[in-house]
Amino acid sequence: MHAILSFVKRTLLGGVLVLLPAYLAVLLLLKGIQGLTALVKPLANHLPIEREHHTIFAIVLIIVVSFLIGLALQTWPGKRIGNWFTTEVLGRIPGYSVIRSVMRRSFGDDSSEFQVAFVEIEEALVVGFVVEEHADGRYTVFVPASPTPFSGAVYVLTPERVHIVDVPFMQAFQAMTKWGTGTRTLIQALEKQRAAKAA
Repeated sequence: MHAILSFVKRTLLGGVLVLLPAYLAVLLLLKGIQGLTALVKPLANHLPIEREHHTIFAIVLIIVVSFLIGLALQTWPGKRIGNWFTTEVLGRIPGYSVIRSVMRRSFGDDSSEFQVAFVEIEEALVVGFVVEEHADGRYTVFVPASPTPFSGAVYVLTPERVHIVDVPFMQAFQAMTKWGTGTRTLIQALEKQRAAKAA
């Protein structure tokens, strides 16, 4: 009887751990779409479009506007304005840079503003992302919290306390979302780099 209850409990928990995160991800996506469509629905109200098609119109309009903005950013003046706006305006919003980098990686953009690193904090090695390098050689490092890596702490550290690891950004980010599961691979990459330098 105990074995049956244990099996049922383990099976149910396994299903919940798959279903609940999937539900939350879909819910977050739908919330994002709902928020964006709310911005453009006032425009749709002034057009000869039936009310049940307003959401579809809003999504299409968002796609078209996104494409046009992306097209403008390909031009020389658009690129300069985009870089200024991203750095001086959006970059001041807490968490924007991390979210932008994650989304770029998620959509297949291999360029990243951050380098993965192990940093020495007191007696421990912690996973962080190098976001800036200073003229004197020091690094600004963002150390994410786990399992919510969009928040964390910022440190300015000397080079000897920062060990950059040549691994994909998303690999380290995903390890942070899983309470550190997968960090072993990052450590192995660091040890391999050290061995290559010593050889």
